[in-house]
Amino acid sequence: MVEALWPELPTDPGWVADLSREVKRHKVADLVFHNLVACPRKSPAARMLADDLQGHLDARRERRRGALEAARSAIEMGAASGAHLIKGLAMRRLYPDPSLRHPGDVDLHFSSIEGALILIRQLLAHSWTWDANEPPWLKWDDHGVPYGQWALSRTGQADRVDIHIGPYSVGYLGLLRLPEFEAGSFDGVAIPCASRETSIAILAAHAAGDSLLSMKDINDLAVIAQDGRVDWTLVLDVCRPAGLVSTLGQIMWWARSTYGLDSIPNIGSPDKPLPMTTPHRWGRALRIAHATYRQCRLRTSPIHAGLRAWEALRYYTVDLTPRVGHPRPVAPDRQFRTQSLCWRMIPMSMWHSMEAGALTSRSSWSFEPLVDGVELIRAVDSCVVRWGEEIFVPTVWGTVTRSSLALAKALAHESSTTH
Repeated sequence: MVEALWPELPTDPGWVADLSREVKRHKVADLVFHNLVACPRKSPAARMLADDLQGHLDARRERRRGALEAARSAIEMGAASGAHLIKGLAMRRLYPDPSLRHPGDVDLHFSSIEGALILIRQLLAHSWTWDANEPPWLKWDDHGVPYGQWALSRTGQADRVDIHIGPYSVGYLGLLRLPEFEAGSFDGVAIPCASRETSIAILAAHAAGDSLLSMKDINDLAVIAQDGRVDWTLVLDVCRPAGLVSTLGQIMWWARSTYGLDSIPNIGSPDKPLPMTTPHRWGRALRIAHATYRQCRLRTSPIHAGLRAWEALRYYTVDLTPRVGHPRPVAPDRQFRTQSLCWRMIPMSMWHSMEAGALTSRSSWSFEPLVDGVELIRAVDSCVVRWGEEIFVPTVWGTVTRSSLALAKALAHESSTTH
């Protein structure tokens, strides 16, 4: 099929550039390039595409120099702290040739925050820093249990470790309980990995959260399902409470129809398909808001579902860049520790250059445990979160008060002078 297809590609350079851009965006450049090289008869367009992808892959390889060693080290530390390997690297090990699957980041999952904090502390001591594009965040489920995602990047490199805590968040749609893990390994390091069923559920959650379907998702599902060992009843049971059955059905439909796999059951063709090209910001936000309303409406009143949908629409359209303002709420006080409020913990690397205000009197400060080993410090209209020497300024919508910045800088100065 590949040999028959490539000679038919249009030779217009603009068309080839568009195709190359889509191949990269869908994160299937490794696989497409491999197939192009293996094809004995190439049209001029196919050769142009192969040259462009080779340049892309060479540049990525240079950016990620040392990434394998860094990933192995992070996974080794994670395994010792009770982590599970999920998403890309857990998927990659299932491919007949793992090198054909996009490498992705290191995604480690912890059932609770205690083990996650142990690993984060170790990574910070080994040339990893808080990711500049995504501050750590926390939410609380209906039982008051914290969950979230804390991302770190390797200093001066493109490598990233995403640490997922608790159930897997599907944004405003809900929570995905990760059901099963199995014995596995990465580059000789033994670590529990997401099972086939867990990996499929995460595929659906990721696509729903992005409101976007990618060819990588379709390929991943086809690889997982081709040997007929998937417990589809378990997959559906896990996806249903998180409102993921429709999204899962779309990925299944595409994988089944693209690769002709009878091992993937047909649970119906997509009636409202997700886009395969990046939607406009407002288009994505509206899709997520509508899905949030439908999901919330199954378990609550129209008014509450509408409120959650409005919160989702606002969250995915506003500017969340950290800045000085008048936030409401100011702090993750007990009544604001909910599933609908995403508390982003702004690290010092992001707040240190922001202009602070006057420091409130120390006599007005209050101290309260937030989660295990993490402390909430409050003072009138200011708030910081302290974890050892790390000082964060929490925010939901990006705005923080000058007095919070003053409190953060005072505590950071105290910490630096006592160590």
